[in-house]
Amino acid sequence: VGSPARRRPQDRQRGAEHHLRRADHPVDTYSFRVRNRTRIATGKTPRRLEDKLMRHVLPDYRRGAHHWLILHGRYICTARKPRCGSCPIEDLCEFKDKTDYAGEG
Repeated sequence: VGSPARRRPQDRQRGAEHHLRRADHPVDTYSFRVRNRTRIATGKTPRRLEDKLMRHVLPDYRRGAHHWLILHGRYICTARKPRCGSCPIEDLCEFKDKTDYAGEG
């Protein structure tokens, strides 16, 4: 990240999109993974995912839902070893390579 002069153009673009669109659901790596795995909202681009999700989340829950998706992707639905055994929405998930890992803490 560093100083503005050292940032890559794509970093500035991502930051600008986040602030300009300032939707309640900017899509990051974690929420992108969760949305696709659970089929809550599928798509290949963050914009498409965001648009699809907006149709399903009530306005009062949009900000919270964004944070819940990030936290779920960061700590439960991880990229390499998802903790499917401890996932509260495992029954809704369509991820084909589920793991039995329930893990401690």
